[in-house]
Parts: sequence; structure tokens; C-alpha cells
Amino acid sequence: MTTSRANPGPRAAAANRRALLDAGRALFDERGIDVPLVEVARRAGVGQGVLYRHFPDRLALAFAVFDENMEQLEALCAGGPLTLRRLGHEVSHRAAGVAPLLALVTQVPEDPRLMALESRMRALLTAARDHARHSDRIRSDVTIDDLLTAISMVAALTASTPPALREHRAEHAWTLLERGLESR
Repeated sequence: MTTSRANPGPRAAAANRRALLDAGRALFDERGIDVPLVEVARRAGVGQGVLYRHFPDRLALAFAVFDENMEQLEALCAGGPLTLRRLGHEVSHRAAGVAPLLALVTQVPEDPRLMALESRMRALLTAARDHARHSDRIRSDVTIDDLLTAISMVAALTASTPPALREHRAEHAWTLLERGLESR
């Protein structure tokens, strides 16, 4: 006698998406951006059809990971702006976790998804910078572009750092950059 497994259908969509994001994040970190997507599906415990239904290509999966990171940062800031130090360290921590994906998404600078993420990051940085200026913790000439450049520098460093050292190097780099931003 054979037993048939019921297909959960659309009820499983959110859980499948979550599993794919987790698997993609882990495999990209472990093996780089060239990991076959079939391995992402396999680790997530879903078929390739489910993978491609949620993420039609590697770039879509990468942007979904970044979008999730941005949602986490926005949630942290929901109660009021974070200090620039805290926001910088939170961004550094997240950059260390997605270093291989940075190279992938920055290959498409005109992609509307990348522009939307940058716009959201600018909003968070503006609130943190204004808060820092109000408390005289940052030089008055520091612009949002300066802060985005600092974040890009940390991200570039993490992308070229072995996984075991990424978190430490990202934190250290942000601390060094922060010293140059402080008011004197």
C-alpha cells in the first residue's frame, strides 16, 4: 500500500520562501555567488519549481536577502533613529553576512531594486546623521553620500575577506571610519 503525501499548495508558500532565503543566504556565504541554485532548493527542502516561482533568478534571490536585511534595519529604527554608531555596526554586521551577494547586486547599478534599497538606506542614514548632528557627535560637513561611501567601503572589504574574519573586519573598519566622522 502506498501512502500519498498531501501537497500543502499555497499554504506552504511563506514557509518555502523563508527556507529558500535561509538556504540562499547560507550557501552564498559558504560557497560564493556561483553556487548552483538547485543546491539552494535542495537545502531548503523544495523543488526547483518552487525556487523559481519565488525567485526567477539568482539576482531576485539576492535582492530578497537585501530587502530582508533592510526590513530588519528599519524595524530597529522604528522606535526612533539609531545612533550613527549603532546603525553603522548593524549595517556592518549585515554586510559581513551577505558579502558575496554584494558583488552580484552591484553589477546592476541601474536596477530599480538596488535604487529602492539605496533610497531606504538614505532615509535611515539621514535620521541617524541628523540625530548625531543634534548631539554634536558628527562633523557638520558629513553628507549622506559620505556615509554611503563609508558603508560601501566596509561592504567592499567584507566581500574580499575570508568568511571567518568578515564580522571582525567589518566592525573594525566601521570603527575606524567613524573616528573620521566624529566632531572634534
